Amino acid sequence: AYNALDQFATLNLLWPMDKLILGFRQDYQLEKATIIEANQFATTETISTALSAAYQVGDKTSVESNFRRNSISYDQPGLIGYTEYNTEDWFNYELSESMPVSLGVLAGYDNVAVSNQNQTYEQLRARMRYNFTEKLVFDVSGGGELRQYENGLAGTFSPVFTLTGAYRPTERTTVSLTGYRQQSASILNGYNYDSTGATLSFSQGITDRFTAGVSIGYYTLDYKAVTGAVANYSDDYYTAGFNLQAKIVRHLTGQISYNLTRLQSPVRGNINDNQISVNLTLSY
Repeated sequence: AYNALDQFATLNLLWPMDKLILGFRQDYQLEKATIIEANQFATTETISTALSAAYQVGDKTSVESNFRRNSISYDQPGLIGYTEYNTEDWFNYELSESMPVSLGVLAGYDNVAVSNQNQTYEQLRARMRYNFTEKLVFDVSGGGELRQYENGLAGTFSPVFTLTGAYRPTERTTVSLTGYRQQSASILNGYNYDSTGATLSFSQGITDRFTAGVSIGYYTLDYKAVTGAVANYSDDYYTAGFNLQAKIVRHLTGQISYNLTRLQSPVRGNINDNQISVNLTLSY
C-alpha cells in the first residue's frame, strides 16, 4: 500500500466583454503516487498554462480558441518527461436549444526529454452535447489523429474519442459513464501508448457540507514502439475507488480517497496497488 501526496495550486482568470471572453489559467501539481503506466512509485511535477478566447458571432454561432503548455517531469530514473504545446480551435453552432454541435482542429508538439523522440500531431474532431432531459445529458467528441516523429518513423493514424453520459435523478445524486481513447507520448523511453477505457462513477451529496463518491474503471494501454528497437505490447488494468469530500470552512475543502488498481501485463505480470490520499484545497 502507498500513501499518495498531492500538492497543487491554481490561478484562474476570466475577462468578459461584450461578445468576447478572454481567459488565463495556471496550474501547478506535485504528486507522489504510483505511475500505473510504469509501475513505479514516483514524484510527478506538472506545470500547465492555458490561454483561451471565445467570441459570440451570432445568436447561434460562436468560435473559441485555446493554447496550452503542459510540462511533466519525474524524479525517478527511467521515467521520461516531456513538454507539450497544443492549440485547438472550434466553430460552434446551436442546432437547437438542447443540441449544440462543434467542429474543431487541434494540433500539438511534444518535446520529449530524450534526444530524437520529439513528435507533432494534428486532429480533426467533431463534438455534440445532447440534453435529452433536464436530468440526462450526453457529450460526444470524436475524430482522428495524425502523428509524425522526429526520428523518421513512418507517421501513424489513430482514432480518438470521448463519450460521456450523466444522469441526475435528484439534486444531490449524479451517475456518470465515460469512455475515451487517446494517444500520449510515453513516460517510458522508446514508446508511445494509446489509452482506451471506461469509468462508471456515482456521487451522492450527504449534507450541504459532505459528498461521497465511488467509481470503477477498466482501461487498456497499447504501447507502440517509436524507435524500432523494442516490441509492441498491451496492458490491462482495473480500478475501484471511494472518496469523501467535506467543506471545512468557506474557502477550504478537504478530501480523503482510497483507490485500488490491478494491472495485468504480459511484460510485468499481475500487480495490485493500493493508495490512500488526503487533499486540502484553498480557493478564493
